[in-house]
Amino acid sequence: MKSETMQEDTAEGLYSGSRVALLVVGTARSGTSALTRTLSLLGADLPRNLAPADKYNPAGYWESADLVSLHDQLLAAHDMSSWNSRLPTPAATFAAEALAPSCGELVNLLRRDFANSTLFVAKDPRMCRLLPLWHRALPKVGFEAKHVLPVRHPMEVAASLSTSAWRTRTMPEATGMATWVRHVVEAERASRGRPRVFVSYNALLEDWRQVANRIATALQIDWPVAPEAVQAEVDSFLTGELRHHRVSDHLALDRYPLANALYKAVLASLDDEQAAISQFEAIRQELLVSDDNHRGGARSKHSWTNRLFDLWRR
Repeated sequence: MKSETMQEDTAEGLYSGSRVALLVVGTARSGTSALTRTLSLLGADLPRNLAPADKYNPAGYWESADLVSLHDQLLAAHDMSSWNSRLPTPAATFAAEALAPSCGELVNLLRRDFANSTLFVAKDPRMCRLLPLWHRALPKVGFEAKHVLPVRHPMEVAASLSTSAWRTRTMPEATGMATWVRHVVEAERASRGRPRVFVSYNALLEDWRQVANRIATALQIDWPVAPEAVQAEVDSFLTGELRHHRVSDHLALDRYPLANALYKAVLASLDDEQAAISQFEAIRQELLVSDDNHRGGARSKHSWTNRLFDLWRR
């Protein structure tokens, strides 16, 4: 049974259950590139005009430069100058009138890239903050959104961001942790009640076939290419060289209690997503309160996010 939100979206456009958009929704450096490439080798079409590989991601980003540009334009239009802004995505961003121009551009890109596709995969970390744009556009071109949310230890994400996110200067650990929290909270809320599955980045590198089966089962997808047919290619791609930072899943996050609670909820979702919904909502509400306090100038000495915002200014 489709959710109320899905029913509203499908009424706007031309949704067909036989055409699927796999949206890989995760923070930068959380394994989105490795996951996207794996899904493409299993037969999900990639967009055109892929961003080139570089020294920060020599195996490739597997994301559309055109989609990244569109996302950046939408963020900038609502005073979010960067994908890793400490501020929440403004609600006004997703008002129908405000979203219309970007939605039209996204529809045109999707028609250009996937006119003949029945299954495609798309990723860009900015998507964590802009999923409502995709939920509005996809039905207009006949696709259903199905979400794959990669799970990686936030300390690994922060460590990787510190060496790659700003290219010319490092990102403080606290900033990386705040970025991870903001992206995960917004992506979880926007995908809640829709087809989705959480998958472990560790598991992807250790046994990608199991992850492929998990995604196929959870999202009711038949891979166009059998895993055994691309085993050698995927194995050669998913090497240990993709991973430059590794910590134990049991590493304490005592300095970042909100991130700690969120990571526990994400890990719980690997086994039982519904059991973690109340945890996700409690964390989201705490973040909303902290955002309101920050806007109003209030400071609670016990507020982890306010402390992070202070650190952000350096």
